[in-house]
Amino acid sequence: MNQGDRAYRALHLALADADAPECSGDPRFILEHRQLAPDEVKHLRLTVCGPCPLRTLCREYGDAARPQAGIWGGKVYPPPKPRTRSEVDQ
Repeated sequence: MNQGDRAYRALHLALADADAPECSGDPRFILEHRQLAPDEVKHLRLTVCGPCPLRTLCREYGDAARPQAGIWGGKVYPPPKPRTRSEVDQ
């Protein structure tokens, strides 16, 4: 089991034992950050993620898995940059 899988499992188990977090079911948390206004991203990070008791586990998952979209524990993970042809050929 890799680090991302372990972090996801820890978050999943914590979610099973907790009330649904405020972000649950809110599609804004799984969109690419460019699909939201910068002010909205900041607002969500501060008002929803900031006080969330699962924020640390959520951020640990994001750091380990590097999701291509969404807000995880108050952090936005941009999509990876496309690799150049020379990087692919190496």
